[in-house]
Amino acid sequence: MTKNRYNTRSGQVIVEALVLLPLVCSCFILCLLFFQLHAQHLWMDHQLYQSLICLAKGEQKKNCEIQMRKKIKAFLWMGKLKKIRFYKEGQKWKGMFTWEAAFWKVPFKQTLLIHY
Repeated sequence: MTKNRYNTRSGQVIVEALVLLPLVCSCFILCLLFFQLHAQHLWMDHQLYQSLICLAKGEQKKNCEIQMRKKIKAFLWMGKLKKIRFYKEGQKWKGMFTWEAAFWKVPFKQTLLIHY
């Protein structure tokens, strides 16, 4: 009696696929998570800059901050904004805040130079 090679190989493929599938799914989920975190970082940085433009146009600080918070909150799914500060230094508007979550604190700083 001879053993059938095809049955052994097809069984091996199924076992390898069962082992590899969770690994591939985990890598894919981690890539999506890092992409989302990076996109959130870019969005918050952009909104901070937009709030400095708002201030340079003569709007009230409170209105610019509220607008920034609304736009960031719509996209942010983890963490909170803390220590928000805006101030004018000569011909520059400066803004900063900290994005705090359970495991990190990420500071954001932007400067807008005003040319007259």
